[in-house]
Amino acid sequence: LSVEAALQALGRFLAAKQHQGVDEVIVVVGRGKGSPGGMPVLAPAVRSWLAAHGEMVRACEEAPAREGGAGALLLRLRPAGGRG
Repeated sequence: LSVEAALQALGRFLAAKQHQGVDEVIVVVGRGKGSPGGMPVLAPAVRSWLAAHGEMVRACEEAPAREGGAGALLLRLRPAGGRG
């Protein structure tokens, strides 16, 4: 899965969860251990995408350790329509 395809899937996932009235989701982005140079690729791309789509997400933080820690993001979603 390319980064572009992953971001498109993320957008569809978040829109569906917003529509369902979900408040929070965990998104697994990995730690980059399998990437060239061992550097994260998906996590920075997701954070950049989220910054450009503030109408969907009101907060983004590292997930709690039991939910993936540095390899996952806890996203707090805005209500459908971008309010809240």
